[in-house]
Amino acid sequence: MKFFRNILKGAALTTALFVFQACYGTGPDFDPGIEMSFHVVSKQTGEAIPDITIMTRGGSESKWFEVGKTDSQGFAKIYGLDYKHNGIDFKFEGKGVTPKDTLINDFSKNFHEIRL
Repeated sequence: MKFFRNILKGAALTTALFVFQACYGTGPDFDPGIEMSFHVVSKQTGEAIPDITIMTRGGSESKWFEVGKTDSQGFAKIYGLDYKHNGIDFKFEGKGVTPKDTLINDFSKNFHEIRL
């Protein structure tokens, strides 16, 4: 009798898990977005510029928000960017440099050199 009770409990648990999966599922495929790498260098000297803030526009009001900073070698990697048909607008700014707005709409390459 105990054997049949354990089988019945297992079947009930399996049924509950099946119903949960059927109701909630795994959701749509996750899209991690676009990954881009940047190397920010001086326009005059070609040397890397560290500590540059990288921002992009977002939200219904298109406000700027920070998505990354360059490291000591001037490199930054940004993940999960939302693809727009007309491109992604970036702003690069930091101490001692003139801010630069850049629209990137070529997603065939994920590495971009930015000259400030």
